[in-house]
Amino acid sequence: MLYFDNKHLTGTTTNLQQFKKRYKIFQDISDGKLAVAPGSYLHKVVMDRVKAGKIKQCKKLPNVLDKVVYRPPAVTKKPKRKITGERALFREIIAERGARSEISGEPLITDENNKFWVNQFLHILPKSNYPECRLLKENIMLGTKEEHDVQTKRPDKIKNSPKWAVFFAKYEELRMRFNN
Repeated sequence: MLYFDNKHLTGTTTNLQQFKKRYKIFQDISDGKLAVAPGSYLHKVVMDRVKAGKIKQCKKLPNVLDKVVYRPPAVTKKPKRKITGERALFREIIAERGARSEISGEPLITDENNKFWVNQFLHILPKSNYPECRLLKENIMLGTKEEHDVQTKRPDKIKNSPKWAVFFAKYEELRMRFNN
C-alpha cells in the first residue's frame, strides 16, 4: 500500500479536487486495481517517489480525505461604528467658528469625506476620562491634523508653547469645573 508523506499534503486545501484524483490513482495502484505498465511515466513517477522515500509502503492506507476538509477563509466584517453624534456637532462648530485653526490660524479641511476631517477637532478634556464632555462645544477646539496629533501623542512638547496657551487655559478651566 502507498500513502503520502505529510510534506506532500501541502496545498491540498486549495486544490482538493486534484488531490482526490491523484490520491485515488495511487490508492488503485497500491490495491492492485490499476495496473501500471512498467516503463510508463506513471510507473516511473511512483517508483521514483518510493525510492526517494516520499511515498512509503505500509500495510494499511490511512484515509486522509476524511481529515482534509476545505473551509474557505472566514470573511470578517468590520464592526459598525457607534453613533455618538460627534459628526453633527463638528458640522455645527465649523459653521459657527469658521474653518480655521484656533491655535495657529491655518485653514482647515472642509471636505467631510476626507479621512482626516475628524482629526481637526481637539477634545480639550480627553473623551476617555471625561465621557460626559464628549459632546460639549466648549470642550472642543479647532486645529489642524498635525496639531491634533501633537496634542494627543506628545502634550509635553507643547505645554510651554505660547500658541497653545489658550488651549491649556481652557483645559484648566474645564478640569476644575468637571472634577468638582
